[in-house]
Amino acid sequence: MSPFEKKNLEQEIIDLKKLLDFYVGLGSELSSLKGAELEAHIDSILDRLQELKSLLDI
Repeated sequence: MSPFEKKNLEQEIIDLKKLLDFYVGLGSELSSLKGAELEAHIDSILDRLQELKSLLDI
């Protein structure tokens, strides 16, 4: 993996973690995503984080 690719994956991890923090902090106030939809969206973010971490061997 090139340094550029690694940097991009690391940045995506940071961005996804920020998005999760946002949902956790304001999840109850989000009107566009509720219940199962919000849970599915968060699960997909967590899955992607796990995929990225395995690619980077973190």
